[in-house]
Amino acid sequence: MGRAVRVLALALFALIGAGTAVVSGDPLGECWVEARDQVEVRACLEHARERSDRAMEAALALARETAADLDQVTGRSVAVPALDASQQDWRTFQDANCGLRAALAAGGSGAGIFELNCRITMARQRADELARLASDRGYPLP
Repeated sequence: MGRAVRVLALALFALIGAGTAVVSGDPLGECWVEARDQVEVRACLEHARERSDRAMEAALALARETAADLDQVTGRSVAVPALDASQQDWRTFQDANCGLRAALAAGGSGAGIFELNCRITMARQRADELARLASDRGYPLP
């Protein structure tokens, strides 16, 4: 994929992930701006999770394409399997890390909200990381 097409794809990725204005950089804080109660906060977080997961999947697809291009150019099959292993390990870590947030709520009514907040935050960070890998093999975007 050419650099111009990659830049356009990254711009579209940014639009997918930018469904609401980021108020505090914290999904829970963003949702409380307009929500009146925990039910509305949870609905907002579920919607934000869908957006963050779509953004991460779009960035993963771009990173996978970059890895495949590299494997093709080098004649090796290393980058794509490394990316896949990294993503699988990341998902395992996300499950454990966000499960911890819920466990620390000790079964309280906010346990699910804390877990969703964690999953969204981590997915946003992972999407950014994957987008950087897709752009210039890990170097910061201009």
